[in-house]
Amino acid sequence: EFALQRIEELLPLVDENTPTNDRNAAAVMRALDFCRRTKAARLVLAPGIYNCFDPDHGLVVADMEDFTLDGAGATLVFRRPTRRLSANSDRLPHDSSLLVTNCLRTVVGNFSIDWDWKNDPICDVGVVAATHVDEAENGSYFDLNLPDWPQGHPWYGRPMPIQTMTPINAERTRLTAEAPSRLLFGLTEGHFGTKMAWLSPHAVRVWPGVREPDQYAAPANDHYYGAAINRRTVAQMQKGTTYRVFHYYYGKNGITMHSGRHVTVENVNVFGCFGMPIVVDGAQEYGEFRKVVVEPVPGRPCTGTSDGCHVARSKGHIKFIDCVISFQNDDGLNIHDCFTLGVPDGPRRIRVTNVRGPEYLGAQPGNELELLAPNFRPLGWKGRLLATEGDCLVVDRDLPPLAGEHFLVFDNTFQSDHIVMRGCTFHDTHFREIVQPKHVTVEDCRFIRTGSGFKMGSAHSREFWCEGRGSRDVVIRRCTFEHDCTLADWSRAALPVFETYVRFPRPKPYPPGNNVFTMDPPAGFDIAFHGDILVEKCTITDPSGPLFVGNPVCNLIFRDNEIVLTGTRRVDKTTGSFVFGAARDVFITGNRYVVAPALGAFEPFVKGDVPGLTVAGNMVDKQK
Repeated sequence: EFALQRIEELLPLVDENTPTNDRNAAAVMRALDFCRRTKAARLVLAPGIYNCFDPDHGLVVADMEDFTLDGAGATLVFRRPTRRLSANSDRLPHDSSLLVTNCLRTVVGNFSIDWDWKNDPICDVGVVAATHVDEAENGSYFDLNLPDWPQGHPWYGRPMPIQTMTPINAERTRLTAEAPSRLLFGLTEGHFGTKMAWLSPHAVRVWPGVREPDQYAAPANDHYYGAAINRRTVAQMQKGTTYRVFHYYYGKNGITMHSGRHVTVENVNVFGCFGMPIVVDGAQEYGEFRKVVVEPVPGRPCTGTSDGCHVARSKGHIKFIDCVISFQNDDGLNIHDCFTLGVPDGPRRIRVTNVRGPEYLGAQPGNELELLAPNFRPLGWKGRLLATEGDCLVVDRDLPPLAGEHFLVFDNTFQSDHIVMRGCTFHDTHFREIVQPKHVTVEDCRFIRTGSGFKMGSAHSREFWCEGRGSRDVVIRRCTFEHDCTLADWSRAALPVFETYVRFPRPKPYPPGNNVFTMDPPAGFDIAFHGDILVEKCTITDPSGPLFVGNPVCNLIFRDNEIVLTGTRRVDKTTGSFVFGAARDVFITGNRYVVAPALGAFEPFVKGDVPGLTVAGNMVDKQK
């Protein structure tokens, strides 16, 4: 066992000026290298605060075997300069605050992760002080006061990136729903966002939808600009509304578990990070997150600047035990694998037609690729990737004939199946909780004031993401869903607690609004794409709309759940009901509704033509 009692005593492994050193990630990594070379089983940090402002990387735990990194309660504070990336799909695992990569039987934990908010706040609180709608093109603006910086904002005097804004209550304890509810100005790391100017050391003027001169604008974000966006956004702004003002969105990430086996991250607090707090990527298999808590320091407006927990690709078998996700920006949870679209470019060349290019798929030479038809039917073709040349994938065997617009190209190395989530809490999350793989168990979890429900989905397009190969064998048991789908409070939409969907590329030309997806499947699509789903013994309090929207779904069992309508939330005509499109073999049995008297007559229903539908033993219990 190797104990790091005081990091400055580990000379010559660390710098002589370590007591004032701001590059402690490199110092700890030198200690890790010593442990690797000497086959030490454990490295223990001394309690304290470690500034990890290393410009090129965070803390990288790499190539360890049968090893434990024990933080002993230390706090690691990170800051790294922004990179100028061209697309959201660019992945730089080594830029995470904590990267655990290529490790075997390794445990990392007992510390906290934070960002250097004092010098580089990832998000501010801004209160709308004034608005001005101008007839001149791109002349409309609104003013924001930044109350947390009476002494002056650290960005004062230089351009400050603003990538997105979302409303929050004045106490900073709830995400709220004022209009406009979400302002997007570009999401790519290094992208500046929208035009701004300083009015004082703690107030700014913002021109939404207008480029900031002489600042980097990633081409992927061009659609966030325009005179119509400028005028329409300002016209909706209300004086006095409090917003979370995000300077960053996608980027570096907090904890990344990458390409290892039997890795555990436990007892870690994530107070703040640039990007996603929890990420799994690469050929990671058998990973566990235990008591990883993503919650903000009281008074701060956020934790991470994008998805709370994101499995971008993996080899599956991942556990999340007693974890907490809250106050991030975007999906609270998204577990999926990536695929792409391609067409033949020769007998053994696949030209990628998705605009994100081969990098989005991320396949490496030697990986097995599989081709599916646009309706997700296998074509019986599997082959090895030999090389990537420009936008083409070079493979080791002749391609089948193209039937339809494109192939769906999958990398079979990555199948993020076999997920267990137990005792976790998702509260005050901004958007959805999405589970896209197979063999998923979610037990004894709490979903409180989540943004947009629990989704089992898949979506792909020519321009954006291609995610999800079908959710089957999904169990959701003894979970609590309380006032979920908070986005329904401002949209007035009846959003479902649970939903299955598949979104396909819409035929061109696109309609106004750049809606690139359609829910209409191609011929031959099997509605069992999502199926074998069990929801049982859950408590659902004050849903905004249907309990389940299934399109497509096959073999759904929804049984022995309790649905409580307290009367404190608006009830839609579909609240507590079921809506099905393409569906078969659905069983809705033994569910109990507890309904406040003020709601009057309440009759849940099932909408849709569902072969094999069974509805039995459900009851409505009026409270006295």
